[in-house]
Amino acid sequence: MAALSVNCLNTLPISIAENELIFRKLEQGSDVLKIFLKRKPERCSVCVKLETRQVVFLRHVAGRSVLESAVDLREVKEVRLGKNSKAFDRWPDETRKYQNNECFVIIYGNMFTLKSVSCVGQNNSSQDRI
Repeated sequence: MAALSVNCLNTLPISIAENELIFRKLEQGSDVLKIFLKRKPERCSVCVKLETRQVVFLRHVAGRSVLESAVDLREVKEVRLGKNSKAFDRWPDETRKYQNNECFVIIYGNMFTLKSVSCVGQNNSSQDRI
């Protein structure tokens, strides 16, 4: 009998093979629109590096991917679904065309003051990976 774990999102039992498939999709990454407070939104890729336990944001420059930023998974406190950050309010024209279920905010930090990364998934399948 295969060992089962419990998926914390919807409490359905999932097998180890399904777990591995989820990990592989997280490592492959997906394209998102990253929303900034002080500069215009830009497209980048987000993926999870399991070896270093980091969420990595890669920017595409001249046909190659350049590391833009990385967030340690141990510092991630919450991932919120929807347009729940100041960055979305700062750029209403660019974010108006996206629905709440396409947007998410990663809240992280190990100090009292937390930081956030605001993103828009390219489609629902890319958001399912994250």
